[in-house]
Amino acid sequence: MFARVKKSGKYQYLQIVENRKVKGKVKQHLISTIGQRGFSKDHQCDENIRGHVFCSFLALVLRKELERRLNHAGHVFEWSDIKRDLRALQTVTIEENEKRFAIRTECQGNCGKIFQAVRVVLPPTIREIA
Repeated sequence: MFARVKKSGKYQYLQIVENRKVKGKVKQHLISTIGQRGFSKDHQCDENIRGHVFCSFLALVLRKELERRLNHAGHVFEWSDIKRDLRALQTVTIEENEKRFAIRTECQGNCGKIFQAVRVVLPPTIREIA
């Protein structure tokens, strides 16, 4: 994968592209258009552009790795379902008699399968915090 600037008329767009071999020929596959370059004042600084590209690229690499691990485990989930199920997993901290406890919600949907695919152990439902 790599980042490129694609021109269209007077505008420039930041894109993440991947090379794929199709029938013996290398073809470029557009993964994502990050946004229009120079559109806002925040993106007029080259450092901001590089930072935005880096963060977007890192997010795409992590997403591809998650999808690879899920596929390896035999799972194919919609990205919106993955985000919904992970967002539903939350932890709250409560205090009782000078003791603090972390309580997490139950896994919903495919959350447990996602954690298993990336080999991360869910924290206990209730645990005391020192």
